Amino acid sequence: MSSQEPSPKSSQKAEAAPDLSALDFGPAWAKKDQRSNSKQKSPRRGDNKGRERRSARDGRKPQTRREGRSRQQSRPERKPLAPPPEGITARIMPLEEGLDAMAKEIIATGRTHSVFDLAWVVLGARDRFHVIFENEKEGGLIFKNRHDHSVWLTQQECLAHFWAKGRVKEYYQEEVTEVDAPSGNFQSIARCGLSGKLIGPPNFHAYQQRLVDLHRERYSDMPLERYKEKIVMEHGDEVVAEWLETMKKRVVWKPLSEEGEEVTLDTRQALEKHFLTNGFEKEFESGKMASVLANIPANMLSPGLLTLLKNTVAEEKRYPGNLASFLCRQMSGRHLAVYKWKKRLHCGPARPKQLSKEVVIADRPNQLFKWVQEHSGGAIDKMWEDLLPEDIDEETRHLWYHDLHWLINEGFVLLFSDGLLYAAKASPDTQDPPKK
Repeated sequence: MSSQEPSPKSSQKAEAAPDLSALDFGPAWAKKDQRSNSKQKSPRRGDNKGRERRSARDGRKPQTRREGRSRQQSRPERKPLAPPPEGITARIMPLEEGLDAMAKEIIATGRTHSVFDLAWVVLGARDRFHVIFENEKEGGLIFKNRHDHSVWLTQQECLAHFWAKGRVKEYYQEEVTEVDAPSGNFQSIARCGLSGKLIGPPNFHAYQQRLVDLHRERYSDMPLERYKEKIVMEHGDEVVAEWLETMKKRVVWKPLSEEGEEVTLDTRQALEKHFLTNGFEKEFESGKMASVLANIPANMLSPGLLTLLKNTVAEEKRYPGNLASFLCRQMSGRHLAVYKWKKRLHCGPARPKQLSKEVVIADRPNQLFKWVQEHSGGAIDKMWEDLLPEDIDEETRHLWYHDLHWLINEGFVLLFSDGLLYAAKASPDTQDPPKK
């Protein structure tokens, strides 16, 4: 596929941005590509006079370069992306309803589009396609939550999501009982610097487990060692008393669906062990593949899979060869023609077919066809301007439109997405794409 299409750099230089204004895919597909509008001319480096004039007009003090740098330095550090997981691949799959709408629109308008332009339309918004992950490792699995469709790579990630989303309440009843506060010589108390929650004194026997539990419950997407850097040590009788007060309450869990002898689980570890045996398969399905909408929230995807998703979408936007190949098969299956025109793959209502000289057609379609022959690459608006009488009524105008549509559906005339018309010719440049 890539050997038949122009390289990304050459195609960007040779052509303007794709004109897909004829396509209207309804509410889910009507968003126009804003990429070209987002490019704004930035002020030249060192243009301080313009900055001062704008600041004076707004009543603000001009910002110096040093102030600008310090402001940038004060911005919060962006969380680094996790590396993509080894042995797992991802591919893009457009939504079926979107492909149906695309095919209907092409048939209704009679316009032919570059397959690559159609691919960029699909990639224009993440609610238009799925990303399918596949674990190619022997025995490797991908886990998907049956309730919210989040996707994970390990049981540990599944358990962290299980706690974070409060799904534990669907399987276990939580009971709080009063107990005696722990005794000992406690001088300092660790507090989570992110949530403000007290963890406990480092010399308390359950300190490490409580720290790990809090990390898994709220910050599992952050490495544990990095989370430990967020822990703050506080000293004094007040904070010790505050922690002791929290320790006077003990939480236990009882399974909601347990039959027979009553089971009481007094630690998170005991609950997780029980859940893995008795409820995990009800909450999570597992397999070699999993599909998610490309706009899935980041906190519902394993960090490594999120990186893989972003990389896959970025690479396909750069050069959508894989998606274009997929669209060729999908559009052909929806009774559209896919063929090469001037060495590029296109999709339209019919394959180009040269009009035989022995074929006699009526006067109106003959006038239309001759105009297209004499004005190869002419604009459709210009054709109507030249051919339609000034005093034409709506009924007759509709007949002219119907005749042009007939020529297009027969393949004698090609109307491209930019509104230009061509007469079909028997040419080596017009052929079916190679089968793979």
